[in-house]
Amino acid sequence: MHPHQPKFAIGDRVRILDTDRGAWGKIAGTLGDLISVTRPDGDRTLHPPNQLEHLD
Repeated sequence: MHPHQPKFAIGDRVRILDTDRGAWGKIAGTLGDLISVTRPDGDRTLHPPNQLEHLD
């Protein structure tokens, strides 16, 4: 992992970079090297950390 890569914690709000613009969700957990994100519509999707960034 990149040394400057922020660590993600459950409940963090993140933007999903590989999907339609403005997609976001909250960290639900991890599965191996992937991070589970719960979207506002209730869907959970899995993403590698480099496709996520923290929302301020």
